[in-house]
Amino acid sequence: MYVSGGLWLALFGASRTAAMLFIAATAAGSATLIYTLGSRLVSRRGGALAALLFLASPLVQASTAMYITEHLVTLFMLASAAMFGRFAKTGSTRDGVLFGLLAAAAILTRGSGWALGLMPVVAILLTRNFALLKRSGLWLGALPPLLAGVPWYYLTRSMMTGSWAGSPGDEPYWRVAVRAFGTDLYQSLGLAVSLLALAGFYVKILRPFAERAVAPEWAALAGLAIATLGLQCALPVGIEARYMVTVIPTVLLLAVAGLATLEAPVARFLPGVATRIGVSSLLPGS
Repeated sequence: MYVSGGLWLALFGASRTAAMLFIAATAAGSATLIYTLGSRLVSRRGGALAALLFLASPLVQASTAMYITEHLVTLFMLASAAMFGRFAKTGSTRDGVLFGLLAAAAILTRGSGWALGLMPVVAILLTRNFALLKRSGLWLGALPPLLAGVPWYYLTRSMMTGSWAGSPGDEPYWRVAVRAFGTDLYQSLGLAVSLLALAGFYVKILRPFAERAVAPEWAALAGLAIATLGLQCALPVGIEARYMVTVIPTVLLLAVAGLATLEAPVARFLPGVATRIGVSSLLPGS
């Protein structure tokens, strides 16, 4: 964050406007990547809808109004997950190394980037493609985060003093975090998107898992969301809604996948309804 933000301010001037434009640019970068992934995995219209919903999400908008690391770490983590999905599909050493470099960038941006160390585990379990463990690209991809991240966090450990918040009461921290983060996601995405995401999770993850046919890209995206949520609920570093920005892209991509699955049968019984549903109807409070 310091390096990339400093370079941006050096180019465009050290002002509040330039700083907020940097945050807006990283948010736009995440939206563009969401569109690209959605276009490839669902459809161009689905990708566009997911990107628009991302930018319209109250949680994303609130994070865009502050000079914080949320959008930059989300961009790096989403790009890293997408690259791992490609590596799981191709087995290319180059893709594995690129995954590791993007993961290192995310980890150096914020500690939540360490969730990318768990993401491949979840993705491999979902695809049951254990042959990836024999690929050199997987282990070479682990080197950049270890060589860059471990020394950095060791040298800056004094800066993290007091960052462990613990549970706000007698209840275990993870229970409080699960409830709080779940509420934050629901309030930011709304009932319609949440239900569509559940449908998409069934269509793209649960049903293919039973058939041993989960697509690597979807496995990586699901792994990103599961690992991020798991890390934030396990480590008592505080409960803030903004930590869920990284989870939102996966949820929205699953939601448009669920919508695409339901659109055809709905259109058969109610012609034209699916195409007349506006984006605003999917947002909370609409």
